[in-house]
Amino acid sequence: MNHPYNELSSNLINAIEYIKVGKAYVDFSAPDLNGNEVKLSDKINGKIALLDLWATWCGPCIAKSRTMVPLFSEYKDKGFSIVGVAGEFKNTDRLEKFLQKEKWPWVQLVELDRQNRIWEKYGVDGGGGALFLIDKKGEIIAKDPTAEEVREILEDRLTE
Repeated sequence: MNHPYNELSSNLINAIEYIKVGKAYVDFSAPDLNGNEVKLSDKINGKIALLDLWATWCGPCIAKSRTMVPLFSEYKDKGFSIVGVAGEFKNTDRLEKFLQKEKWPWVQLVELDRQNRIWEKYGVDGGGGALFLIDKKGEIIAKDPTAEEVREILEDRLTE
């Protein structure tokens, strides 16, 4: 029988080994706020995408996400996408109120009580979150980039 601790250790070791710049992203499914399962690859294939792992209780995560709003508005019709995944506990009440106020314009999924182990798969378990910039081929091209770094990459890779 597989012990949950062994599986956790295995996932974290895999994340440390594979979730790096130059490696492929790890696909997953998570529900949106309406309970619909959404597969990450369905939302980002063929685009340069920012995977935003964040939480309503993580101030630095929120601050970073806010800096991406102008970029999303500017590049969403040119092949750029953002998928947010909020790591929440117990329920989504706080998240729903937060998003009503913030009105972030990109897809938001929910990782409730770490049920899909997304943070673990991305090697950020124990933290509030992280940002991963993924290219059109599914390769991670930056971890925790600033808005300026994302802009430079988009200017370089999305202009004809």
